[in-house]
Amino acid sequence: MKRILWVLTALLLVAMWSFGQADKKAEKKAGGVEQALMDIERKWAAAGLKNDTAVVEDILADNWSAISPEGKMETRAQAIDETI
Repeated sequence: MKRILWVLTALLLVAMWSFGQADKKAEKKAGGVEQALMDIERKWAAAGLKNDTAVVEDILADNWSAISPEGKMETRAQAIDETI
């Protein structure tokens, strides 16, 4: 009986450890996406400071649009125009 208890305890510990490793791998992958988004945001901000419309055109998709907190819709063309 004690032997079964030790085996079950060992299996439980191994299972808990393996789930912990899977979470670390997922966090590492998510960090790559998060870093990529931060890089795009930095490029966009730098382009605005330099009035570089080419960078904004590369970042935004052709069908990009956004809605401001005031409820105003902005198209890609308007965002590029505001860069100048």
